[in-house]
Amino acid sequence: MKKWVKILIICGVSVAASAMLVGLICGISGGKEDARQEVCSEVMIEITNADSCKLLNPDDVSRYLEQRGLKLSGLTRESTSLSQVEEVINTMVMVDHTECYFDNGGILNIMVTARIPLFKVKNKQGDKYCIDKKGRQMGYVDFDWSGEVLVTGDVPLDFAEGSLCELIMYIKSQKNLRDEFTKFDIDKGNIVKMYSNTHKYVVTLGKTDRYEQKIDKLVRFWDTECGKKTFKELNIDFYGQVVAK
Repeated sequence: MKKWVKILIICGVSVAASAMLVGLICGISGGKEDARQEVCSEVMIEITNADSCKLLNPDDVSRYLEQRGLKLSGLTRESTSLSQVEEVINTMVMVDHTECYFDNGGILNIMVTARIPLFKVKNKQGDKYCIDKKGRQMGYVDFDWSGEVLVTGDVPLDFAEGSLCELIMYIKSQKNLRDEFTKFDIDKGNIVKMYSNTHKYVVTLGKTDRYEQKIDKLVRFWDTECGKKTFKELNIDFYGQVVAK
């Protein structure tokens, strides 16, 4: 009789434990299901690089999504494809990359890193595009921005992404030259001509080799009495001298 009692007690405990385990699993599963069905309470769009480049704002991103049939408010987590949202936003001209995630409050966070254009290109072949500050081609930005630089002429893409980008980045890094050259023209053979805003003449840099020494020579020339005269063109491609016309 005692054996039967023990067996019944053990069986009872096992059934109770099993019931608790099943209940726990159901509770966890139900919680996940509820989270997936939770309605997106708000959409927060944050633009990285927004302070340094005013060409992209959260409203632009929101409109772009709506134009492509992606209305995010009121959707549930389960019905929202975050990868699709990221892919669509990444097709914007000014966007580098995007990351989307839901937080614990049901808010959809969209983190967008903007591309910062360095200069526009309009070459002789009729191509129009921009080069960003990372030296990468991007779509043409059809509006102005502070300190915009325009490059025209015979402009090979590899030259624009390479040594021309380095040259313009260097000029922009010099406080006294930041806004001095906003127009460049490239002749065949990658010969660079720069248009001076202050002195109102053309500066022939030549090829981009030794560009730091050439720019430094130009600045020192401007500080001389001769450098204050009016010229049509300066050529700084020669070693140790500036040729003025």
